[in-house]
Amino acid sequence: MTQRYVADVARLEEILARLEPSLGGLTGGSAWYRVGRFLGPSISVHYRQHPLDEHIAAWQAAGLTQIGVSQMSLGGGLVMWGSKRSLPAGPGR
Repeated sequence: MTQRYVADVARLEEILARLEPSLGGLTGGSAWYRVGRFLGPSISVHYRQHPLDEHIAAWQAAGLTQIGVSQMSLGGGLVMWGSKRSLPAGPGR
C-alpha cells in the first residue's frame, strides 16, 4: 500500500464519519442515525490507531498471501481478501 492511498482512505473515512449520521437518518430512520453517530467516529479512530498497513501485516503474519484491498463505494469501508498458504501434506491429510 502506498502512503498516499492510506492517506486518501483516511480522508474519505473522516468525511463519511461526518456525513454518516445524516445519511443514516435519511435512509434508515432514527435507529441508523444512532448507529452512524457511533460507527462513523469509531471507524475513523480505529484506522488512525491501526493503519491499513498494520491490518495487512497481521494478515500476512497469519499466513495469508496475495492480499488485496478494495475501497467500497463512497469510501465507507474496505473489503480485504487473501489466500491461505497450503500446509504441507502430513499424517492424516
